[in-house]
Amino acid sequence: MDTILFILIPLLIIVLYFILRGNSKAGKAPAALSATDRSLLLAHVHFYRQLQPAEKFIFENKVATFLSDIRLEALV
Repeated sequence: MDTILFILIPLLIIVLYFILRGNSKAGKAPAALSATDRSLLLAHVHFYRQLQPAEKFIFENKVATFLSDIRLEALV
């Protein structure tokens, strides 16, 4: 019985730590897209060109959120 408690209590503390610390990126707003990024979207993304201005703003925010969460690397 003591060995079970000896294992379960630290395990419970570790699980609670990870649950309560939350997501460190959750409160951060993604960086806005630059004018260059918007021009790239206009030049290369047909879907983006078809959107209304309000929809473009939403799409830009989604792209900015994606790019803030993902690290891209060039392969040479």
